[in-house]
Amino acid sequence: MTTNHSEASVGDNVSSIADYVASSMLGIIFLPAVLFTIALFMRLGMARWPLAEGSLLIAPLASLIFLKHRTSTIQLLGIFLLILALAGVSILSGIFYDVSYDGRAYHADAILMLLRGANPIYYYLHGFDDLWTNNYPKATWYFSAVIAHLTDNYQYGKIYNYILIYAVVAYVFSFLKNRGLSSAISLLI
Repeated sequence: MTTNHSEASVGDNVSSIADYVASSMLGIIFLPAVLFTIALFMRLGMARWPLAEGSLLIAPLASLIFLKHRTSTIQLLGIFLLILALAGVSILSGIFYDVSYDGRAYHADAILMLLRGANPIYYYLHGFDDLWTNNYPKATWYFSAVIAHLTDNYQYGKIYNYILIYAVVAYVFSFLKNRGLSSAISLLI
């Protein structure tokens, strides 16, 4: 099977766009959690909120600057609209109240304590279930607390589930596209 140069470059371009979406989505979760952790270590108090909230834009902007050299303005506009659409779908996470035991017991408890200024790095958190609240991995809590602080609704902190789904879909699409499958088959899988 022979492909001409333009078909190969379109496939590479679609794959690089999928890589951009995936890396942006992971960066949206990773950077605020890391900066929030650093701010907790440095005991920055209320200064941690604008630092972590501002970092939500760093990953997509950094990736966009890289991608700008490889795509047209129309494609960049399409990517921007895609990300806005994904964000719109993600809002569903805040509409539905979490009724799971884990969500209401220690996850929500820890996020609400973070919103009230608790610092789990230096202090023991006293909540509904102290064992899990103090020993559970906290990166998703830090991200969720940042989103909750930004939106004034801790239910929106669950958005990281959607963001991770988008990242996985984009990475799988890119992987399959790079293995020679068509865009339609890659998207279907």
